[in-house]
Amino acid sequence: MTKKTTYAIGIVAAIAYGITLIKLDITGWNIVYVHIPLVIVLLFYLGYQKLELTRIKYYYPRELFRRRTIFIRGEIDPGMARTILMQIKVLNFKDSKRPIKILIDSEGGSIEALKTILNSIKASIAPVDGIVVGSALSAAVSILQVCRNRYSLPYSSFLVHNPRSVFGLTCMDEDSYMTEGECDNFLKFIAFKIGQIKEFLKNSKELCSTLILQRTGMTEEKFKEIENIFLTTKEALKLNLIDKIVNTF
Repeated sequence: MTKKTTYAIGIVAAIAYGITLIKLDITGWNIVYVHIPLVIVLLFYLGYQKLELTRIKYYYPRELFRRRTIFIRGEIDPGMARTILMQIKVLNFKDSKRPIKILIDSEGGSIEALKTILNSIKASIAPVDGIVVGSALSAAVSILQVCRNRYSLPYSSFLVHNPRSVFGLTCMDEDSYMTEGECDNFLKFIAFKIGQIKEFLKNSKELCSTLILQRTGMTEEKFKEIENIFLTTKEALKLNLIDKIVNTF
């Protein structure tokens, strides 16, 4: 059902409601009949709202994809990374010469998901252009740096931030009982896992910082200076985090 059809049915129901009120004054109909058209109006209104939510979730992303546009919105997680990987692969199958647009409005996410997206963009035969339409924070900044052209709308925000991992430790229940030897082994295991995570995050930070330093020509001192500080679009342009400020996409 289209938007115009929904509005038309709502208007008809409203007219029917008005006629019912007039009939009530003339014939003394029961008040129950007055509410029937009102309920119809409300049902169609709720139906239209559900239709809009369905469009946002399913129709609009498909329409963007048909126009070779991918939207990175919200937290970057493994599920999103797998979706973007498949989208880039399919668009390359369809046409490996026409550029792909990636719209970015993200607060960042896990380093594991980031690596998947970075590999997907770098492996794409079709050129990939990035456009920041809201925020490019943390991992989202790194994604922008591997795009062929880096654009931003005027009122976007940027943040260069340390990466994080979704790695976790398996915890024991409060009531579980361990012997002294088991406890020592478990503590050693935790120390080993923490060491692994620290090494992983260190390597990941070097990856993100290297991407930014190589693409922007920024010095390490300047990188440390702007780390964890929100930047405006003009500041990002001055630091060469983007190539151009655009008003349309």
